[in-house]
Amino acid sequence: MLQARIYQPRREFALDAALDLSPGAPLGITGASGAGKTTLLDGIAGIFASQPPSYVRWQGQDWRHLPLYRRPFNYMRQNSRLFPHLSVEKNAAFGLPPARQRSREDTEWLEELRERLELDAIWSAAASEVSGGQARRAVWARTLARRMPLVLLDEPFADLDAAAGLKLLSCLKEWQRRWEFSLIVVDHDAQRLYEMAGQPRVLEAGRWA
Repeated sequence: MLQARIYQPRREFALDAALDLSPGAPLGITGASGAGKTTLLDGIAGIFASQPPSYVRWQGQDWRHLPLYRRPFNYMRQNSRLFPHLSVEKNAAFGLPPARQRSREDTEWLEELRERLELDAIWSAAASEVSGGQARRAVWARTLARRMPLVLLDEPFADLDAAAGLKLLSCLKEWQRRWEFSLIVVDHDAQRLYEMAGQPRVLEAGRWA
């Protein structure tokens, strides 16, 4: 279970939002631009040191003094980009063991991501040569390649056309059920969140509406 409360003063208001998320459950969060959605995810991820009375606990473990690399989560931020000096394949596999040392399950999962995210045509291409939509799908692959029990996604459908967004929504729902990871998705599209996780929570000026 994820238990979190993030308190962070801002110029316009103070973000103060708490949530409990059961293992393997999805949660959608929406709200107007500037409501504090990204700050909430950044606080959970430990991108900044949130102020007391903030806390983040995963399965009862306090994350306050746990280095980021030891926290069992993946995070796709709004501004997540590919490493331009690497191929799409190496970007997608970033964080996995070298190919010769990978488990069969990791190898098969990476192949599934390549196929389902329609990355075959650009798999060997340099990341600097792909389009915005292609790069976004490759970021999805890199985010999900390491199967972590908690996944945070901030506007993951940005830079994707409507058809690609629908396909990825279907894939995400399937993968979340299959791998049973806890999932928090921030999106401006409340209907898309509803289809994925039921009624989304709405953040308004740093508070739950």
